[in-house]
Amino acid sequence: MRHRAAIALTSLMIAAIGSAPAQPQQVSVHDGNIVLVDAAGKQRQLTSLGRDGEPDLSPDKQWIVFVRSVSGPKISGPTGDVDPNEIWIIRVDGQQARQLVRSEGCEPPPGGCPLSGLRRPQFADDGNGIFFETGCAVVTDCIYHLDLRSAVRKEIGGGSFLHVIRDGPQRGNLLVIKHKYFMCGGSYDWWWVIKPDGLEVGALGEVKEGSEDEARSVLSFCI
Repeated sequence: MRHRAAIALTSLMIAAIGSAPAQPQQVSVHDGNIVLVDAAGKQRQLTSLGRDGEPDLSPDKQWIVFVRSVSGPKISGPTGDVDPNEIWIIRVDGQQARQLVRSEGCEPPPGGCPLSGLRRPQFADDGNGIFFETGCAVVTDCIYHLDLRSAVRKEIGGGSFLHVIRDGPQRGNLLVIKHKYFMCGGSYDWWWVIKPDGLEVGALGEVKEGSEDEARSVLSFCI
């Protein structure tokens, strides 16, 4: 009797595993809407305003963070006026969508441009926060961290072309382009690895194109 019960229980467990939904594997954008693609290749549209882009899937594959363009007057940026936008988060089942960050214009001198134009939101490696990039100065962008548990937002330093490193010995650190100055005049742009708190780990080399392909190449061969 116990043998038959054990067999029945095993059969139920196998059936439950077989019927578990496929875990989402990637996100994309179609006509300005966030689209989820699961392990079986099935697509599901999660947003419908036609204003969304730059999605990133959380490490546990349960949340998506993305940039949303919004209507309204242009706001002042370090190199001119820009359209307002926001950073949003949504569950992979399309529920619990909410705004995380809204862009802000430059403040009058001697103020700065704290959140003028938002882009490249990406989950921290532990999934408890996000990093994002914003236009804050003429020669460089700034990198921010937002703690998703406390909603505390903190600037961690200057940088552009943000990538959160997902694999290898530098996993959890950030790849960015940093604009720096020589002691005797002039400036240069190099790829750098920095820690989540903004501390520099080391320089990787000169920026040649500042493109996605170059960033992927640096990530593949230098880290």
